[in-house]
Amino acid sequence: QVLTEINAKEIKGEITLVVQGGIKKKENDTIDFLKDECIMEEYLKKLKNQGYSNKDVIKIAQEKLNIPKNIIYKKLLEMKD
Repeated sequence: QVLTEINAKEIKGEITLVVQGGIKKKENDTIDFLKDECIMEEYLKKLKNQGYSNKDVIKIAQEKLNIPKNIIYKKLLEMKD
């Protein structure tokens, strides 16, 4: 619809295109995040129990879970406490 309007008129100068902002999170998103975090923690514990170093755990988990390394590293530090 926007393209039709733009093509129908001669544009003089600049135009501004407003795009919808972010979508509100649902309550289920928080539950999913907590569930995913628990899964990640269990996976990291499993790798540590198998004797992998933190460096190897981060590399393996990042590839397998597709989670940024800094998040995995932070979780490993939390698990130490």
